[in-house]
Amino acid sequence: MHVFLIVAVITAVVAFASDDPPARMVRIPMEQALSVPERYDVHNVGDDRTVSVWTWAAPAAAQHTDGSSEAASRSAQEAAGSRHLASLAPAPPEPGNRRPAFQTLDGEPLRWIFDTSAASSSTGPPETRQIIPEFIQVESGRAWGPLPIGDEKFSMKSYPVNIPLFEHLYGDTHAVPDNFENFVTDRPIQSYYQDADTFPNEPPAPAEKRIDARGMSYRPEPVVLQAVHDTIWQHLRQGGMQPKKLYQSDVFQGEYLWPPVEADRDSEHLILMSKLLRHYRNAISLKFRNALSGGPSMFHLEVNVNGQIRHILMFPTTRSSRVKQMYALSRSKLWLLYEGMIIPPGRQQFALLGATYLPNEAHGYLHDHGVLRVAFAEHMNVLH
Repeated sequence: MHVFLIVAVITAVVAFASDDPPARMVRIPMEQALSVPERYDVHNVGDDRTVSVWTWAAPAAAQHTDGSSEAASRSAQEAAGSRHLASLAPAPPEPGNRRPAFQTLDGEPLRWIFDTSAASSSTGPPETRQIIPEFIQVESGRAWGPLPIGDEKFSMKSYPVNIPLFEHLYGDTHAVPDNFENFVTDRPIQSYYQDADTFPNEPPAPAEKRIDARGMSYRPEPVVLQAVHDTIWQHLRQGGMQPKKLYQSDVFQGEYLWPPVEADRDSEHLILMSKLLRHYRNAISLKFRNALSGGPSMFHLEVNVNGQIRHILMFPTTRSSRVKQMYALSRSKLWLLYEGMIIPPGRQQFALLGATYLPNEAHGYLHDHGVLRVAFAEHMNVLH
């Protein structure tokens, strides 16, 4: 009897498996691709936007519909696209569910490879070009990539912020978020300290306002990036603004751009290039000096992350020097996002969070509605 049952079960499984159609790529509305556990994709929703997904379902039989049914379908999609953003808090994993969140199209774990294709967008000779090949988000079937490795600018490509290749950049518990406006000091820079007996004719060290934060890190923490996006776009949508697709790209306003990372030979991790870390740290000092002597150009955004207020420094920047972009974008501005950190035993440091395009009118609207405020406002009367 037991043998009969076992044979029957095996036969049923084989029969079921044999009926499965082959995998195929289809285009579906973005709303249908969103599942509860998703942590980021929901902010990519735009009117009439579709995404590529893999499916094993058999093609549906053709059905004839009248114009009223099609109009009702379009109305439903438009209503879905105009809803406010849903919560991006990740759902707890199901017990025993060990499926990877992402995998390549051939079912392999997420990785980067050498890119020898003639149409590659990566820089360098073929034997050194590296990319993350096209991959899918398992829960939704959404396709991402390919993403370049080794470029020195942000790419006009978006990425899922919970990509596991960045977990080592924010997984530590040593760095403590802090309000970056507390980093301002008027203490002289260390190199100014001099011995008056040795240099009797040298002027005293200048007492000028500056940001006392040493070093720089790249910390694309998903929950922070999600909270920033939610806060900004919830208010922009209330003002009638929807994410627009950027010219000659697949990126929408509000999506985070793929960063300029390289493969670290020692740790076999992806890291932001060290020279670029200095570059993005210097951008803060330059903006700060300009803000003290000119109009306000740096802004403070507060977001709630798991009950904790996180302080985000953000400012618009010149796109040509930061992004690998061939076309001028007249209706969008590129914004850089930072957060202040305290590194044990007490060193102040900035962390680059990422870069995103926002509508030109976003800054004025967010400032007028109290979402953004001028950063370092109490120091604006101090001139260099």
